[in-house]
Amino acid sequence: MWWIFAYLGPAVREFGRSQRGAAATRTGFVLAAMLGVLVVALSLIFGGGRAAPAPVAMSPVDSAMAELMALPMRRSSQDQTRARLERYADPGERTDAQLRNAHRTWARRVAEGSYTDLDLAADMAAITEAALRLRGLRPHPDS
Repeated sequence: MWWIFAYLGPAVREFGRSQRGAAATRTGFVLAAMLGVLVVALSLIFGGGRAAPAPVAMSPVDSAMAELMALPMRRSSQDQTRARLERYADPGERTDAQLRNAHRTWARRVAEGSYTDLDLAADMAAITEAALRLRGLRPHPDS
């Protein structure tokens, strides 16, 4: 970095002496280039670079959705799964007792295998179980 300052002083004096012609143009370009290099070097040294991006915090519903989408959802699309999960996880939409009963019903349908659409029953059992975890509830003991 010292070589920039060693060359800068004589270049400024030469620029001041020769006000016209090719020498002035060349000296002006050299000074502009050196000043640009100096600004970039100082910003890299003292600027510290870019700050690391802030970590993205996932909502509980989003993390539950990620877990559900990792499972093989047989019948429900991602939009259907999200809508059902939000509906079951909302205490204003379903009471705790209603959610526990829904989980018990869907779990029984999967276990018995008598329901006409077992793929839907398996999806709904997984969704209601995720909603139970989101709300901090335990399923019925007999489910």
